[in-house]
Amino acid sequence: SGGGNFERHVQTVFALTLLIDGFSPILNVPIQKLSFQAKYLGFAVDDLVVTATKAGQSAKLLCQIKHDLTISAKNKTFQEVIAAAWNDFNQVDFRDTIDRIALITGIIAKDSVHALHQIHRHAVNSSSEEEFIRRMEIASFTAESSRKKYAAIKSCVEAANDDKQVSDREMWHFCRCLVLLVFDLSFKESVNRTLIRSLIQSNSEQDAELVWSRLAEQCGEWDQEAVVVTRDRIPNDIMKLFG
Repeated sequence: SGGGNFERHVQTVFALTLLIDGFSPILNVPIQKLSFQAKYLGFAVDDLVVTATKAGQSAKLLCQIKHDLTISAKNKTFQEVIAAAWNDFNQVDFRDTIDRIALITGIIAKDSVHALHQIHRHAVNSSSEEEFIRRMEIASFTAESSRKKYAAIKSCVEAANDDKQVSDREMWHFCRCLVLLVFDLSFKESVNRTLIRSLIQSNSEQDAELVWSRLAEQCGEWDQEAVVVTRDRIPNDIMKLFG
């Protein structure tokens, strides 16, 4: 399916990043391990949990991967995505200063991309919940469509919160942790796929498409078995492709 292939391709990008000692998106530190289908580890956002470490400090990126995403309080998939994110955000071991939740998609309306990025940026750049709400309310700061998307997120959060009201402070912290990533991976000729081939080519002497296919196949197996992957658990034949 398109959704299954997309999820596999996104997981493969992260596996490649682990292999070449690359940095995790959003966390901007080297990836240490990948936990596939991590529901059994207690995560509601469970498609992939990325653990990245620098200077002894470990941070988590919880990845919810959807081939397409519609930002609407009435959209069942979006309701489920936000409910899972809210659940994990409220776990005792989630540290909202360093851990992040990624909504990863391939197909999403342009105004939704702008809105989610704007909401996150306002949350990050605000020093208090009052400042965050002020930024959201001022027309010159925030587009009307962004305010509507924020209302949709808040509505889904409150539905996940047993229909109880959520404070501005909680929403500010939640929006600081919620980040949208858009991957263009559906076509071999896409910009993302071309850059990935270049990345493989600069780290391997083998054919880039063959390396990508082998790594994607391996990610399929890891996903099926809900494996926690570190560099020392990567099969020898894959390590040799990068040797």
